[in-house]
Amino acid sequence: MHQFQFAGYYAAKEKGYYRNAGFQVNVIEGKPGLYPIDDSLILPRYCYVPESRHEGKIVESQEESVTEIPSSQGETILVVEDDPAILKIIQKILEGLGYTVLTSNAPEKVMDIVKEYTGKIHLLITDVVMPKMNGHDLAKLLQAICPDLKCMFMSGYTANAIVHQGVLDKGVNFIQKPFSRKELAETVRKVLDEN
Repeated sequence: MHQFQFAGYYAAKEKGYYRNAGFQVNVIEGKPGLYPIDDSLILPRYCYVPESRHEGKIVESQEESVTEIPSSQGETILVVEDDPAILKIIQKILEGLGYTVLTSNAPEKVMDIVKEYTGKIHLLITDVVMPKMNGHDLAKLLQAICPDLKCMFMSGYTANAIVHQGVLDKGVNFIQKPFSRKELAETVRKVLDEN
């Protein structure tokens, strides 16, 4: 895997640009997270780099940061992401932090999940750009029946690009892909703790 990723890095460098250079740097440094390995706008691909289990200095620094990662206080989160691989990774991270996680890879099926779930859903985390319905419209639909539902949006696009295209309002809760476990945990906790 490392050889393939480094080959991609140098091939991009020889062409005069640094496509996906951030991914290779993070693999070298051993930083866990979700990283793009193909920045195609049509079909982005991601690679999950888990936390290192090796002994040495990297593990020590990661152990320190793990203690700072905020976790669940009994909340339930609904995650909507059309890419099944990314959805599974986010689910695994959030469940590892102690959250109850409901998932859907199809926004049109979310209403059934919400109606069937008997507990309270505290937070919706949704991709912004999805087929059939965008994340903003999904959030409005769900907040009409669950007025206390907090929302957080995610995308491979920057927040400014999405706001500029009119897909999201300025100032919404947003996290840009790729993000690390810690970034996701901190953003989720911040949104949940807002009044």
